[in-house]
Order: sequence, then structure tokens, then C-alpha cells
Amino acid sequence: MREGFGFLRQNSHVVMLGMSWALFLGAMLTGVVVTAPLSDKVFHAGAVGYGWLNAGWGCGAFLTVLYAPQVIAKIGTRRAIAISTEC
Repeated sequence: MREGFGFLRQNSHVVMLGMSWALFLGAMLTGVVVTAPLSDKVFHAGAVGYGWLNAGWGCGAFLTVLYAPQVIAKIGTRRAIAISTEC
């Protein structure tokens, strides 16, 4: 443990990476818990509800592809990564 703590003291970027990963996992777990009851009504709607759910995901992914490169170029890669892990 002593060597591990020494490594972390010398490499603060590793600590920040670990903290951002912990925040990401916390957000993902929270999202799964919150969205499951909301998606239940959609899934019980059958094929129509599932189709609307997939259409929403597809449209979101398509729209993200349109604006993400410009945003990343404008604000820089490091800041874009920091913002994406916070959202």
C-alpha cells in the first residue's frame, strides 16, 4: 500500500482519472435505477413502444454526430472529455 500511495502522490493525473471514473459509474448506476421504471411503460406498449424508444436513441446518436466534432474542436479535447464525464 505504501508503494501505491507513493505512486498516486507522484501521478496526480491517475487520481483524477480514477475520480472521473468513479463519478461516471455513479451516474450510470443512478441512470439505470431512475430510467427503469420510466422505460417500463414504453416496453409494455409492445413493438410500437419499443420502436419509439429505438427511434429516440437513434435520433439522439445521429444529432450528436452532427454537432460533437465542432464542439470538441472549439473547446479542446481535454475540456470535452471533462464535460462528457460530468454529464
